Amino acid sequence: MTMQWLTIAVITGASALIFFGFKMMVTRFDRLIQEVQGLKEVTVNQDGKIRENRRRIDKHDEDIKDHDRRIREVELIQARTGK
Repeated sequence: MTMQWLTIAVITGASALIFFGFKMMVTRFDRLIQEVQGLKEVTVNQDGKIRENRRRIDKHDEDIKDHDRRIREVELIQARTGK
């Protein structure tokens, strides 16, 4: 009789260990999936910021070119008028 109870206890304990081990594994896997999704969102967000910064730099470059063009025009006018 004692051997039967011991066998039942061992099987129950092993089943509990397997169940909780599986539960922990699923929880960790779920956390890993969430972390990877979060990293993807961060990457997409950073890509958007990089594109926005590139647009700002391009606009700034255009503004500099316009400013340089205006300076050259003024210098030409001054050279023609002798001022």
